[in-house]
Amino acid sequence: MTRKPWRAGKDLSTVVENMEIGTGQRGDGRHAFVTREELVGLKLARRRTSGGASYALNPGIDIDSTLMVVDFPTKPLNFKATGGFGSVLLEWDMPNYRGHSLTEIWRGTEDDLADAVLVATTPGQVYGDPVDPGWSGFYWIRFVNAAGVKGPWNGEKGTQAQTQIGVKAIIDQIRDEAAKSPVVSELRKEIKNAQGQAVKDAAVKTTEVVGALREETTRTIGGIENRVTTLDSSTSESLNEVDKRITKLDKEGGEAFLAMWSKKAGVDGITAGIGIVAGKDSEGRPVSQVAISASQLFVFDPNNPDNTAYPFAVSGGKVVIPKAMIYDAVIDTLTAQRVVADEVKAGISITSPVIRSAVIENGGFRVDSAGNLNIGELFSVTSQGQLTIRHSNQSIGLVIQNDKIEVYDGNGRLTVRIGRLS
Repeated sequence: MTRKPWRAGKDLSTVVENMEIGTGQRGDGRHAFVTREELVGLKLARRRTSGGASYALNPGIDIDSTLMVVDFPTKPLNFKATGGFGSVLLEWDMPNYRGHSLTEIWRGTEDDLADAVLVATTPGQVYGDPVDPGWSGFYWIRFVNAAGVKGPWNGEKGTQAQTQIGVKAIIDQIRDEAAKSPVVSELRKEIKNAQGQAVKDAAVKTTEVVGALREETTRTIGGIENRVTTLDSSTSESLNEVDKRITKLDKEGGEAFLAMWSKKAGVDGITAGIGIVAGKDSEGRPVSQVAISASQLFVFDPNNPDNTAYPFAVSGGKVVIPKAMIYDAVIDTLTAQRVVADEVKAGISITSPVIRSAVIENGGFRVDSAGNLNIGELFSVTSQGQLTIRHSNQSIGLVIQNDKIEVYDGNGRLTVRIGRLS
């Protein structure tokens, strides 16, 4: 048994020693007196309003009742990752265990949790992770409760996500490939030289005709007509060679093993053409291309003369499609007059002056279409103007209505009512 520090007796030395122990001046202070004010400061007691001058106390707050009871975090369910252009939208089911605090989000470029890094934490159930266009990687999440205890991962294998390559990069790639295309070069060459070549050939043939006529002036009219007819046929064949060309490049050429066909039409410097090339390039890579040289392109149904609609057209560098059915589309910038969709996801933000008939929900935050607001289980505002604030997960709370204020204790009993008392 521990020996009591107090000395028995009424003499002065005994009283002095006991007072020194009680005030902490003697010993290690473990037996020092505790005042009422110190009890209030430790929340072991509460001051009680008294009509007299006495200092009265009420029982203090039960510390155990103020501590939130928390459960071990559960395993995240229905974790999804949707890639956009510059962000990945992450979604999961909100946990329903007691004491949930936040969700950790981990990311890695390989499907290896050991190499993943923590990128964000959020109390909600949706998160937009900004990444680069064309990025590919994996995600993992786990819940953390209010005590800092971390739960299990959503899975050993990561959830894969991939963002789209920027449309501008694809356009630049197509331009680069078109610039290197042999059939495009052939069409450009023909378009550039067609008119000059035709004039040159016509001039040569004209000179030949004049010379031939001079030599044949002494011959009969029938002979002259026969010669002119022959020259006309030769001139027509030369012009056709300018208009239509079949080219085969042998192995020693700039592009090996290529078969190419092109045809063009032109008048007064305005030209149009089409070309086809197939084979392999100088590095052995397959080449299969069709090029069209025109400022406008139309597709129509020749079997339906009464239908004047064009389901597909290209004009002024823009593609026009009156109606389209697309299974999967990647669009950089979308400008639409009306959008009807079953589901719309935004990885970063949504901006609108008016959102009608909406339920906004993320984690413990929820606003329904009736105008009721709930933040977790502790704070709520109804559309009728009632404000409720609760303490922890106990019944202690404050309720503010239009005409009164009510305060409830830890047992759910009404302790204070201000305003209308009935």
